[in-house]
Parts: sequence; C-alpha cells; structure tokens
Amino acid sequence: MPIPIYIQVIAAAIKILAAVGFIMLTVPMLVWLERKLIADFQARVGPQRVGPFGLLQSFADGIKLVMKEGIIPRSVDTLLYLAAPATVMLPALGVAAVVPFGAPVDLFGYHFKLVIADLPIGLLFVLALTSLSVYGIVLAGWASNNKYSLLGGLRSAAQMVSYELPMGMSVVAGFMIASAYTKDNLLSLSLQQVVESQKGNIFHWAAFNPQFLFLGFLAMMTFFIGGIAETNRAPFDLPEAESELIGGYHTEYGGLRWAMFFLGEYAAMLNVASMTTVLFLGGYHPPYESPFPAGSIINCVEGISWFGIKIFLIQVVYMWLRSTMPHPLRSAHGFHLEDDAPDDPGELAPRRHDDHNLPSVHAAPRADAAGPSGRQKEHAEQAQSNGDGAERARARTGRARTRGTRGHPRGGSAAALFRSPSAVWRPR
Repeated sequence: MPIPIYIQVIAAAIKILAAVGFIMLTVPMLVWLERKLIADFQARVGPQRVGPFGLLQSFADGIKLVMKEGIIPRSVDTLLYLAAPATVMLPALGVAAVVPFGAPVDLFGYHFKLVIADLPIGLLFVLALTSLSVYGIVLAGWASNNKYSLLGGLRSAAQMVSYELPMGMSVVAGFMIASAYTKDNLLSLSLQQVVESQKGNIFHWAAFNPQFLFLGFLAMMTFFIGGIAETNRAPFDLPEAESELIGGYHTEYGGLRWAMFFLGEYAAMLNVASMTTVLFLGGYHPPYESPFPAGSIINCVEGISWFGIKIFLIQVVYMWLRSTMPHPLRSAHGFHLEDDAPDDPGELAPRRHDDHNLPSVHAAPRADAAGPSGRQKEHAEQAQSNGDGAERARARTGRARTRGTRGHPRGGSAAALFRSPSAVWRPR
C-alpha cells in the first residue's frame, strides 16, 4: 500500500528531528564520556562538580560558549571567516540523512524505513559530504590572516586528502563482501541494502565473514584508521598541534564559532562510527538470528539498540587511543626540573642543552649531579670578573643540578614536580 504524501512528509520531519536531536544531545555526552574515560585511564577524577557525576559539565560549557561575545579580528576576511565553521558543521550533520539507524517497522498499515532518505547512491553522498569539511578547515586558516592558522589549515588539507585513497579502497572491499549475499551478486550503493545484505549472525557481517578469510576485518581497520585521520583525532591531530601552532586552524575563533568546529569534529566521529557499523558490522542487525518477526516494534527497538551499542563501542576506542597515545615530543622537550629555586631571577632564562648526550634509562647519574661542572665554573669566574661578588658566585657553583636516571627524557623525574615544593619549571 503506497504511503500518502502528507504521511511521508510527517515521517521525514520526525526522522530529521530525531537524527539532529540525537547528534546535538550526544555530542555533549561524548565530551563528558571522553573526559571521564581519560581520567580513569590516567588515574584522575575527571568532571564531578556540575550535576551528578559531572553529567551537566558539558552543558554548562556549552551555555558559557553561547554567552561569550563573538569577537571578529580586524584583519580577517569576514565572509570566509564566518562561513568556515558552518562549512565544517553542516556536512557532518548531513551524513545522518542516509544512514539507516534501525530496522524497518510496520505502523498503521504502512511500512517505514528508519532512514531519512534511502538514496540509491547513498555511499557517494556520504563521501561527497565528508570531503567538504576539508574546505571549511582550509577556509578557516586562510580567512584568519594568521600564519599559524594557515599552517594548521594546510596541514589538515594534506592529511585529510592523503587518507582518502585507503578509505575508498576499504569501502570497495566492504561492498564486494556484502554483495556476496545478494541476488546475482549485485548491490546498489544504498546503505539500507548494504545493511540488509549482512542480515544473520555475526559471520554474515563483512568484518567477520570467514568466506573471505576475514579480509573484511582488515578492510574495516583500514577504514577506521583513515576515519581517525579524517576527523583529526589523536594520534593524527597534527593540524591542531597545540605546541607548534597555538591552536591550529581555529586559533582566531572563540565562543559559538569555535563551538561549531567542536560540534563538527564530534559529529564526524559519529559519522565514522556509523559508517563503520553499516559497512562492516551489520548495521542494526544483532550478532545472532533475531527471534522477533520482521516489521514488529520490538524488532525495531532491538535494531536501534544494537546500532547504538556498536557506535558506543567505537567511540570508546576513539577515546582509548587518545588517552594511550600521547605526544612525547610535545611535552617532554618543553621543560626540565631542578631541585630548588634559583637565587637569581636571571636563572629562569632558557638554557642550552646537549640533546645528543641525554642520559639513558639505565645509565649512571651524571657527574655534574655531585659537583659543579666546567661550564658552571666558567659562569662563576665570569660572575667574579663582572663584579657580581664572591657570595653570589659560590651560590651558583655550589648548587647541584639534579639529573635522575629514570622518568623524564631530560634526566629528571617528572614526579619530582609534585613531590618537591621547590621544584621549578624552566622553558627551553
């Protein structure tokens, strides 16, 4: 029985509101979940003050960003500067239009698919929209009229384009495996049909199909790694590069416009998780033969639940990677520790270090830990010749610089910063 036009319009509006509302509500919860998980992985507490278990912290941060003044720097290209955040956020939201998030259901004598638009070229639609986010990032860097922002935008463009080829090849592999269970081994680019071709137990999923020697799992990992790079997440967060480029392409943004970049990033994470689920993990199908009749409400609820569980697990892997793969070159080379504070404020000036003679983990303590080195004696002699006074020279030469054998690459233990109240931080 054909569905009347007005019912189709109402159903489409409900599905659009459900998809957009789900993304808007899920992003703050993902931020909270990421902060909590990383805190647990690193033996910290995480957010706990706003709401029970800190659940409302992300919503409080969102309210703060919305209420901030929207400052536009004087030298930016205003039109491109304002268009860049929308160019990043809107394509990420548009991908949800073709992703089936539940099994079809029969209501009031009509058959409804839980997808906003079941396009016969759904995969091409997704690939086209996801490629547009590159333009938003490049526009943000160019329009900011800031060298650091421009370098961040160019880094992002180079990185995101470089991972398109392996992602495309892995998608082709997923479609070829899914087409093995269709009539005449033919399959359109409709994501709904891709999911239906994987109906059955877990060994019908493209990632775990033994008929293809589990090559689908390799294709899924390739697609997922490429998706991590596409979304600029750790360890592929080079475009932001906080220590080299301040904040990357969004350095000159703040308030609501910065929040749009943030929303686009987490929405893109959801898109990568949903596409991985649709192409390789059976979509909304459970890993067993569903005992419920097709088209029933309980079968629909089961499909939505399994789709959400799979996306949730993929998001946890995202956060797991971020917490366990830090950037040692960014944090370890920024400071070194000493056992006491300097007597002279001039001591806080950057010092030169011989990076080629760093102590190894199993090496013995450096000799200068027990007494003044030749360089320190030279400083003392120079201080005496300049009339600094013998007392000040003795204070400088008598202080031993602590060089541990474990922990920090510079030789000092990073834990000493928290143990000793007199430990100081020195920039390079």
